[in-house]
Amino acid sequence: QLVWTQRFIGPTNNRAALMTFIENPQNGRYMVFGTINPAPASGLGCDAIFLQFDPNTGVLLDDQAYNLGSCENFSRTILWQNDLYHVGRYNFAGGGENKFRPGLTKMGLNGVEDWSRLYLVDVAANFNARLYVSGIVPEGNTLTMAGFGDPDGTAIDDVNLYIYQTDLDG
Repeated sequence: QLVWTQRFIGPTNNRAALMTFIENPQNGRYMVFGTINPAPASGLGCDAIFLQFDPNTGVLLDDQAYNLGSCENFSRTILWQNDLYHVGRYNFAGGGENKFRPGLTKMGLNGVEDWSRLYLVDVAANFNARLYVSGIVPEGNTLTMAGFGDPDGTAIDDVNLYIYQTDLDG
């Protein structure tokens, strides 16, 4: 039996993908993370998204978009040592698939960003790469991430797999 359902539509969330679902240990709210592409989509309008819902009714309690530079997503989120760590495809360079980089963001349970970092290939004008990160595993004081992409261009048929590790400060 379906207890409740909520549908969210409108000019700010007409193309969204929700990727990770976590219960907030401080207040019991459901936190959902992913990506949102506001209308009108100009190619630079996609942002990472953080939503909080009432677990009893599905009512949206908080809706935050994160524009970290151009076009970002939170593809996976983990709760580790009372902080949220997000990995995803970030684009700090202002647009273009050739500036997609694997990123890591740390934030508190209130949705306030502590920091964000890019990895593997510089976003400088002369460094083209199309890279993604799709997984994160915490252990002790480290985070291990895995991803894929073209470190030398934007090809979708010349893809490397990679794994890397950081400390909790990125």
